[in-house]
Amino acid sequence: MKTLLSQGRARTVTLSGDNIDIKRAEILSYFKDAVKTEEWLYSGVTDSLGFYKRADPLRHPLIFYFGHTACFFVNKYIAAGIISERINPMFESIFAIGVDEMSWDDLDNKHYDWPPIGEVIEYRRRVFEMVEDVILNIDFSLPINWNSPMWIILMGIEHIRIHIETSSVLIRQLPLQYLSPVPFWTIAPSLGFPPSNKMVDIEEGKLILGKPNSYSTYGWDSEYGELCLMMESFQVSKYLCSNAEYLSFVLDHGYSNREYWSEEGWNWVQYDHGNAPRFWSLKHNKWRLRLVFEEIEMPWDWPVEVNCLEADAFCRWKSKKENINCTLPSEAEWEHLYRFADVKDLFEWREAPGNICLEHYQSPSPIQMYDFNGVYDVIGNVWQWTRSSIDGYKGFKVHPIYDDFSVPTFDQKHNIIKGGSWISTGNEASRYARYAFRRHFYQHAGFRYVISSNQTDGDNGNVVYDSDVIVRLKKEWLNDDGNYLSDVARICSSIQIVGIGDKVLNVGCSTGRSTFELMNLFECVHGVDRTARLIGCGVSLRERGEVSFCDKTIKNIRLRDYFKDFESNRGVFYQTDYANMKPFFDGYSLIVISSSDDLLSDETILVIMIDRILDNGRIVMVHSNFIDIETVNKKYDHMILDRVINLDEFRYISVWRKST
Repeated sequence: MKTLLSQGRARTVTLSGDNIDIKRAEILSYFKDAVKTEEWLYSGVTDSLGFYKRADPLRHPLIFYFGHTACFFVNKYIAAGIISERINPMFESIFAIGVDEMSWDDLDNKHYDWPPIGEVIEYRRRVFEMVEDVILNIDFSLPINWNSPMWIILMGIEHIRIHIETSSVLIRQLPLQYLSPVPFWTIAPSLGFPPSNKMVDIEEGKLILGKPNSYSTYGWDSEYGELCLMMESFQVSKYLCSNAEYLSFVLDHGYSNREYWSEEGWNWVQYDHGNAPRFWSLKHNKWRLRLVFEEIEMPWDWPVEVNCLEADAFCRWKSKKENINCTLPSEAEWEHLYRFADVKDLFEWREAPGNICLEHYQSPSPIQMYDFNGVYDVIGNVWQWTRSSIDGYKGFKVHPIYDDFSVPTFDQKHNIIKGGSWISTGNEASRYARYAFRRHFYQHAGFRYVISSNQTDGDNGNVVYDSDVIVRLKKEWLNDDGNYLSDVARICSSIQIVGIGDKVLNVGCSTGRSTFELMNLFECVHGVDRTARLIGCGVSLRERGEVSFCDKTIKNIRLRDYFKDFESNRGVFYQTDYANMKPFFDGYSLIVISSSDDLLSDETILVIMIDRILDNGRIVMVHSNFIDIETVNKKYDHMILDRVINLDEFRYISVWRKST
């Protein structure tokens, strides 16, 4: 690998310096390295059909991710005002959203007509030429902070590096017939049977979690804030759990014994029908291990790679067998271990101290190779599952240009992984890296275990702390806004549209109140909003029946308090860009645009929506300014304003239809 990429180029750049030209050149080199590494990975998919095969039924096919990293730059640059024109609006819609398995993602292949690979390659070329031009010409100052336009450039580069890793996991699940090993792809050796695992004592102490705002490298929003804890002493396994150690659980019928699994874990086992980790296979009575581009004889001294549910089941099994309290470490315990091991951050390395940043191998490596003060693989080799679900630290703030990076994972369904893997580069390999995945998802992730009496940290029960979201929740569910949204829904139901169905689109659905009011009256409602942290409240209400927020004290909003006989299957929430919606948002009898003042300032919103209703359909808009019917109808030739209804002293409703 070092013959392909110079050592250290996969490490994130620092934000400080005293020379703009030198920093610009560093960032350009860092960008080119990310693109080169991503395309090096994808060059192993030698049959183009592999790009269109869904390797994991819960994820998009590879073609989505191949287009997504380029599309991300365009969409974020548009949002930040760095550029004003799109490169390919269709691509920037279909490749925009759908990375994680969430309710507002769309994983239905019927909604997609994936473009030919050649067109996506050409699209990527055009986008990356644009990015290079932006890097060379954008004005910025040093040090770079998250209000700087160069922060958005770094955001896109770090986003590529995340997907280098996640795409490699999907490639690892494709049939080998679509793949060939790429040049300079070095597989680590096996050193034989691994040493027995032992426990290492970690002393008690005070711990402060969270990345300082002034830190010298780029960070995602979930890394910032602060959490102070007093840690009791605990014991941690000297090594990561190896394939050999995990085999004992497999041979003891661990996958068929219900008592070792959480309820969620057992449901997953029944769904997956597996009896061993996903990347294991038993052929001719010998275990083999699937890597990214090939399959090899089982290296028993490599760390086992499992999802969080399997790691938790192993700990339950070990606890029962040895009569101990064995669990996965919490995020805080892992951080305490990191400080015990005295690990330096990546920009301080002369050479990567572990199997990380693609500097040593392009596979896991033996668990006894990299020693950190008596505990091995504190960073690198494979990610390490924790028992902590992710949430924001105190003082957490959402970055306005990527508001859907962290907040959608604050749902108690995503557990934190720490430490990075052999393919983690850039921010992923940094000391404050804080990523989380669904507990049933596979990454290049394994685990170590602890014996501990510390409580799980950072689990706030899916409580909203975002002040902007809290204001909207209170207005729409606890104060007067909810009443007018109910009135709007009733007016919509009274609009008689002959001969068409009840398919309704609610644009600007915010925390979901307007959508739920419509769902109470119509058979099929799609609620869309461009802000993930708002629409996440609606998703929580639909799936869990409640959402909680912290306003000095914890307060709850319960759906049953507003709708007694609610049918959740009447509606679905989607996050989307109103001006660049996917083609399947079509054929509506009614489109309701809630709180439309900001949308009315852009007259194209009506043009966009008028193309998505049936010929006899209607668009209903809620706004605070009176609209004169005669003046409007003289101005537009593609739509007609039927009527304006005075809802109350603050609001009006306008009803529009297509011109004939």
